[in-house]
Amino acid sequence: MAVNQVKFGNETIIDLTDATATANDIASGKTAYIATGEKVTGTGESGISSITLPALQVIMDMNPSTQSSKVANAINCIYIPLTNLKSVTTGSCVISFTEGTKTFLQATAAFTNSFSENQSIGTAITLNKNSDNIITQQQITNAISNGATYLRIKLLINSFVGTQTLKAYMQNITLNY
Repeated sequence: MAVNQVKFGNETIIDLTDATATANDIASGKTAYIATGEKVTGTGESGISSITLPALQVIMDMNPSTQSSKVANAINCIYIPLTNLKSVTTGSCVISFTEGTKTFLQATAAFTNSFSENQSIGTAITLNKNSDNIITQQQITNAISNGATYLRIKLLINSFVGTQTLKAYMQNITLNY
């Protein structure tokens, strides 16, 4: 009979009753104890299947007193190692300004082997700012075979100098392993 709770006097020393893992959630070959107190051997593919990163953010101060030219760019990049990566899902973008002829927001993904915001292996992928985007396992596999070691996701604001602070966020970026 499995034991899922151990008490010493009035104090609970071990309590497994709120555990939620199943054998499929645990990496193959690893052992754990589940809510019933039963010892199980994992059957899952790996210990981590996905990670969601916080929002990627770009902020541009468009105050003319802090800008030396009439046109300015603000860039923020994240570099994701390709090792064991199966796919990436990027969320839509939220912007604090209305895009128009004077200001635009660009979201791209590119494979690279350096931390250069302009260098890429193959053609950069323009991400749809208004919906989720998926970078597939096939795209990742092809990039690795061409020498890429990172996926760069970049947000770029380009604008004429004004008097406002512009902010843009790419919602959740989920890495699937």
